[in-house]
Amino acid sequence: MAQSVKNFKNTSRNFAYLIPIILGTLFGMCSFIGRHEGKINIGNILLYANIFFYILLFALAFFAIAKITAYANRHRSSLDKPFAPLRRITLDWSPRSIITLWCAITALWIPYFITYFPGVYWYDTSWQLMEYFDSSVPFTDHHPFMMTYLFVGFAHIGKALFNNAIYGLYLLILIQALLSTLSIACATCYTAKYNVPWKCRLFMALFLAVFPIIPMLSMTLAKDTFNTPFFVFFSIAFCELWKTQGTILKSVPFDIFFVIDVLAVSLTKKQVCTS
Repeated sequence: MAQSVKNFKNTSRNFAYLIPIILGTLFGMCSFIGRHEGKINIGNILLYANIFFYILLFALAFFAIAKITAYANRHRSSLDKPFAPLRRITLDWSPRSIITLWCAITALWIPYFITYFPGVYWYDTSWQLMEYFDSSVPFTDHHPFMMTYLFVGFAHIGKALFNNAIYGLYLLILIQALLSTLSIACATCYTAKYNVPWKCRLFMALFLAVFPIIPMLSMTLAKDTFNTPFFVFFSIAFCELWKTQGTILKSVPFDIFFVIDVLAVSLTKKQVCTS
């Protein structure tokens, strides 16, 4: 019986690698399509090179996470003990922990707020603004209407308050950045409900706070960066729905938050773009 259980576990572990293989295949194909005008050519060796690269990348990440998880389970008692100077930072799912971590990450991002003033604007962002301010540019649904009107609205705020539209758009970037740091704080603290050890939560918070690509992206104004924190909140809510088997829906505050967040996620991101 014990041998049968062991064989089953080994088989399940091997089948688990289908996840990085599937993800790698999808990412490799999407990467190829994105660089070849939306077309896929099964005779192009770069397609298979892309797929192999992403499969290898995801497989290595999967392997590393499995090893780290196993290590954390074996050393949970020591990993649950905070470093002496940080004992007051519990990093649990509580308003105090979330607000404390939110403020700490925001403080670490202040140099980016200053360095990247007045923000980074993608081609799509300028296009959306031109759709409203330039009559020669047709107004289309290539981008979410809500994001276009949001950009325009803050441009008008900048004109009204500072006589400069770019200051209004920078204000929107600051709001986006604050939402991003809040989503990072919430995601980190929420992992405590899944018994992630304290030191792992601390490492996660530090990585998300200081890894430069994350704050740099948050200083750019586009539908993708603005949508991201709302999607993180949606992911947390979805996990809570699964964890409680739906009983959380009995909570009116949760229902209100969930409806508002689903609307925000849906209105700030368009999954299918028209050319």
